[in-house]
Amino acid sequence: MLWIIVILIVAATFLTKLVSKRLIKRHYYRTARLLVSGMLMIQLVLVYYFMKILVLYIIDLLNMFYNQ
Repeated sequence: MLWIIVILIVAATFLTKLVSKRLIKRHYYRTARLLVSGMLMIQLVLVYYFMKILVLYIIDLLNMFYNQ
């Protein structure tokens, strides 16, 4: 699950960059701004879930060292 979220974050970043550059070349500045804003919100949610899952793995790792 952790790697899926990382792949989604990278893919969203790449696609946003690609599409926004194309929109800026065509002088659709408002559309590009809306696209980047929307994708930023989606990426923030993905990073939140990434950190939530990562903390669970870190806690398990630290418990393993603590219980030895």
